[in-house]
Amino acid sequence: MQPPVTDEKLATDPDAQFELLRDAYASRDQEQIDQAIYRVFYARRERKQGLDAWPGDAAGPSDTL
Repeated sequence: MQPPVTDEKLATDPDAQFELLRDAYASRDQEQIDQAIYRVFYARRERKQGLDAWPGDAAGPSDTL
């Protein structure tokens, strides 16, 4: 079993998207398939709209003024 993929990687890595969707479809569980589709869609959409910058990623105030 592979570790869970981050949303950042999912938004930028087509191979990660494919693996998530492949595994969901292989499970034949409709809920898991829906969740995988939505997760890929929203991760890609957030990236395109610039909403993927998390507060921890933002540069804080500079200590050197």
